Formats: sequence, C-alpha cells, structure tokens
Amino acid sequence: MPSMFLTGAAAASGIALINSIGNLGGYVGPFIVGWIKQSTDSFEMALYFLAACAALSAIINVFHHPDP
Repeated sequence: MPSMFLTGAAAASGIALINSIGNLGGYVGPFIVGWIKQSTDSFEMALYFLAACAALSAIINVFHHPDP
C-alpha cells in the first residue's frame, strides 16, 4: 500500500515502518496472550483479544485505504 501513494525512498520507509510494527507485534503478542491466559486461567479471552486485533486491523485498512 505505501507504494500506491509514495515513491522512491518514501515508499521504502513506509514499507520498513509497516514491517517494524509487524515485528513488534510478533514480539509483544505472545507476552500479552500469556498474561491474559495467566490472569484468566483460560485461552478463550486471549483468542478473543487476537480476534479483536485482527478485526481492528481490517477496519483500519478499509477506512484508511486511498481511493484508486
């Protein structure tokens, strides 16, 4: 998506930012899931949390997608 409205170095920076945020989520996500599981003694709420994060990401993508 960054290459749709950015060019050159700005597009590379946008892609790098998206990748960095994804890597941060991959690092922090398991800690949050573990904390929720430990707090509730069940994976159910942790899976609801992951589903809510996926839904929020989809909603952000739909509303912030530039018109072609």
